[in-house]
Amino acid sequence: MKKILTGAAAFVLCFMPFFAQDNLAAASAQADEYTGWVEGTSKELSVRSGAVQIRVKPNLGTFNFSVLNENDKYVPVLSTANEYASSGFFLKAGKKRYRLIADKSVRPAVAKLPGGFNITYFVAKTAEVSVNFETLRSNPESDVDMIKISASMRNTGDRTDDYALRLVLDTILGESADYHFFGADSSPIKSEALYRSLKKDQRWVYSKNANGAMQVLFDGADITEPELVALANYSTLDKATWEPDMKVFRTFDTVLSYKNSAIGINWPSVRLRPGQSASCVIYIALASDGNLPKGELFVDGDSDSWSAADLELEREFVAAAESTAENVQEGPVEIQMDEPAAPKAEFEVRRDVPFTVNSISKEHLTLEYVQNLIDRISALEENSAAVNRREILQLNAELDAILSVLRQL
Repeated sequence: MKKILTGAAAFVLCFMPFFAQDNLAAASAQADEYTGWVEGTSKELSVRSGAVQIRVKPNLGTFNFSVLNENDKYVPVLSTANEYASSGFFLKAGKKRYRLIADKSVRPAVAKLPGGFNITYFVAKTAEVSVNFETLRSNPESDVDMIKISASMRNTGDRTDDYALRLVLDTILGESADYHFFGADSSPIKSEALYRSLKKDQRWVYSKNANGAMQVLFDGADITEPELVALANYSTLDKATWEPDMKVFRTFDTVLSYKNSAIGINWPSVRLRPGQSASCVIYIALASDGNLPKGELFVDGDSDSWSAADLELEREFVAAAESTAENVQEGPVEIQMDEPAAPKAEFEVRRDVPFTVNSISKEHLTLEYVQNLIDRISALEENSAAVNRREILQLNAELDAILSVLRQL
């Protein structure tokens, strides 16, 4: 395809560090490392947002999470062995099962999101599974300390069939502590367990040690309730069977695998017509230095931490990032541009425009327009006495949509 907008490409390289702003919690995403779709590269990509670090391997479609400790070091909460290939998503389409990570029959592609990543897995003539990893805060006073994982599967085959997703998290924190997991009531889970009802003490589980802690939440907010959650030795969850064989509960040890625990999450099967999609959502909260994560403050909307207005605005911010992610497309987009427009004397907020990729015109892609947009956001944030969060939300939605277009140039 003929190359268009050499100047625009240079503009993106120069100003992308300004673009990667997570105004939810002033996150410092490393936007200079990556600006568009990546397929096949073995170079690790990383985003740091508040206390959370997300790392991905584009050629394998693998990922890992870390939390920042008081010594400014990132502590992994999932196994880092084998290029993170022990944690990941699995797909069931009809009678076939697919390991979406590190599998030659699956083609992964990675795209940068504000404060996170999207990994899309392409299973030829079967399915397209898109997973967003987005960062957010557990409460208005905290730094970024949570990851929202939103996964959608779309039937790309030519017949109606049953589809389901499974996520395996190869945990490591509890393997160096007295207990591998703790329930929502903080009681230790001393042996393998399988839950089909995720209420009360099973609404979330912790995996922790003195260095870090991870809380996986199964209930609350917009979380999709799993069909089952298994806490087991990793070898039990890595087998071909869709549901783990846990007829006899045991400790987290086997003859070949000592103190190797993991979390398996199965979502209900959904019948999809060709082109039809279904999705699921889960949250993970992180903490370090002996502290416990507080993800329940977000998913429950605790009145002591979140006012109703704060909670609604936080969800609007997350929704704005999701709307941008949904419009990210594979491959370049060709756009013709006129000469840059003269800078405006005063920036005007265009509240009548729903800022999605489709609504972005040539006038939005000029240096002057984007700089005015950034300046306006900065001015609003600096005025702590009268912060208009709704206006910041509107401006960030517009900026995110512009970035989505620029990444495709």
